[in-house]
Amino acid sequence: MEAEAIEVAELPNILVIGLFLMFGGRAYAIARSLRLPRVTLLVISGIIIGPSGLKLVPDEIVGLFPIMSYIALSMIAFRLGETFINFDLLKSGPRIFAISFGKTLVASSLVFTVAYLIQDDLVLALLLAGLAPASAPAATLDVISETESKGPLTDTIIRVLAMDNVLGITLFSILIVVAEIIAGSGNPSEQVISGAWEIGGAFVLGVAIGWPMARLAGRLKKGKPSLLEITGFLLLCAGLAYQLKISYLLACIVLGATVAKNRAQPKKNIFGTIEEGSEPFFVLFFLLA
Repeated sequence: MEAEAIEVAELPNILVIGLFLMFGGRAYAIARSLRLPRVTLLVISGIIIGPSGLKLVPDEIVGLFPIMSYIALSMIAFRLGETFINFDLLKSGPRIFAISFGKTLVASSLVFTVAYLIQDDLVLALLLAGLAPASAPAATLDVISETESKGPLTDTIIRVLAMDNVLGITLFSILIVVAEIIAGSGNPSEQVISGAWEIGGAFVLGVAIGWPMARLAGRLKKGKPSLLEITGFLLLCAGLAYQLKISYLLACIVLGATVAKNRAQPKKNIFGTIEEGSEPFFVLFFLLA
């Protein structure tokens, strides 16, 4: 009887999740009629029904946001790797890197300068400068998927987005270490080693899981990788990154890039499968955000 009572008590929360997913399914049509991107409609709706608005969402559902964001962002980071399938590093690489590096450098430098002039706090300025280059891959990819955009401009945007995240995460880790050293927090050599491990470990983990993933996914049904095996590899990478205290976003980007550059499997099927399977997580992520 006690177990049944617990299950019944949790049913309203399941109902809310079901309503969220149903609304997310209709959000394309509603957003199109309002001439808004779907992500905008989902975020606005989340604000209205959330703690800052009408408070219609139970606290238990709001508490799901950390795990939903972790899973959703891991999937998004992996999908960014798809941009490397037909990416010619020698031909297009310098242009993509120049755009991304310029954006990262300008944003970080500007924020650092303004923050330091206003607050006269070097540590705070470094922390804000590390956050400045951050982009929004979730919203960008959702809009591109919604509009079914294709072509050179779309490819460039996604590749710059992927490079932005790599450079942004790297810069943030470096500036965090510098800020901790200046603030006198911990041993400087330990901080440097920790920062190097966060970045270097992410590359090693992404390649280590991506290589077997590209060869094993799709073996059960020739050319048809299942959502279960792809999600399993992806969450294995994200979970190990958390346990090893390295950047899970960077590890998942490297995971996707490793799969994209591997010739063992039809890679489009892998990324197409994860794109379809990530829909429920995206809807919950944007609504709870």
